[in-house]
Amino acid sequence: KAEVTLDKEITYSVFKGTDCVLAPSEIAMQLSDGSAYDASVRLRKVSRSSVDRVLPAICYKKSQVRENYNELTLSFKTFDLVFRAYDDGVAYRFISKAKGAFNVVSETAEFAFPADWNMWVPYVRHHFETLETQLFNSFENQYAYGPLSGWNKERLAFLPLMVETPQGYKVN
Repeated sequence: KAEVTLDKEITYSVFKGTDCVLAPSEIAMQLSDGSAYDASVRLRKVSRSSVDRVLPAICYKKSQVRENYNELTLSFKTFDLVFRAYDDGVAYRFISKAKGAFNVVSETAEFAFPADWNMWVPYVRHHFETLETQLFNSFENQYAYGPLSGWNKERLAFLPLMVETPQGYKVN
């Protein structure tokens, strides 16, 4: 289940049953024309839908795949924000209503965990002198394991990163 809140910012939380997997986490986007996809834009409409269908799978180990989710669409003047809740995950995306090309200047994508859970994080292989020199690598490495509070802020990490809840859920 995803819970979306519009207040001073747009936040969402994720639950599996009654277990909080992701605490309120902010999302937003700033565009090069100065417009923002955030809570400063007035919400115009909320719509909900559900999908449960079987799709043919062309290059997969099964011939068919079941697509099943509940969807929430928040419509604003300049964008839509769509959330999908599946049995085993939640996803969101911004959909622009702008005409023509634009650049994303910045994006806020917070992941606030309710406790100091354990994580698997792939840091770059070597700790170089500057953050920029850490970019010169193959981005292939073994994962370090430890609590979120042990994150090494001096080292570049790359995705995917995985966090494990006490109930055994994995968050990627």
